[in-house]
Amino acid sequence: MSAIGINTSDYEPSTGGGRTIYPAGQYLMVITGDIFKTTKNGKGEGFLFDFQIIEGDHQGAELKNWVTYAHQSQVAEQIGRGELRAIADAVGIQNPADTSQLYNVPMLVTLGVEYKRDPATGEDVPDGNQFKKIEAANNQAPPQQQAPQQQHQQAPAQQKAPAWQR
Repeated sequence: MSAIGINTSDYEPSTGGGRTIYPAGQYLMVITGDIFKTTKNGKGEGFLFDFQIIEGDHQGAELKNWVTYAHQSQVAEQIGRGELRAIADAVGIQNPADTSQLYNVPMLVTLGVEYKRDPATGEDVPDGNQFKKIEAANNQAPPQQQAPQQQHQQAPAQQKAPAWQR
């Protein structure tokens, strides 16, 4: 038995925890921070990224997304590193030296809704959000991929000299 030592009537009853679940869809977000930590089972390590929605009805809302960096399971590690690649591509940095380079750059995040079965009712109920896809904002390719294309663009047709004058 443990002593409590407070007068509970001094507090409003809580309706329980719970997190806000956002509707499935696309959101413009930025990464605002992260923590590098070990997985609960001790078999891997990864980043817990803090994301913030920066426009729309849910502007200012914060979500977290786990990305595996290293894991005993090669499949889990490959999936996590692929997710990290998607973030790096979305912010336009091919090989980031550290996670701070990923901060505060808008990216388009597609969220899904995860469901779980309620044991009391047997119904599937929303349980959280899942990051389904991360891409560059405005669906543009990252800058390092655009640069070569821009260098190879041809001048408009009316400015081209005939082949025999080149």
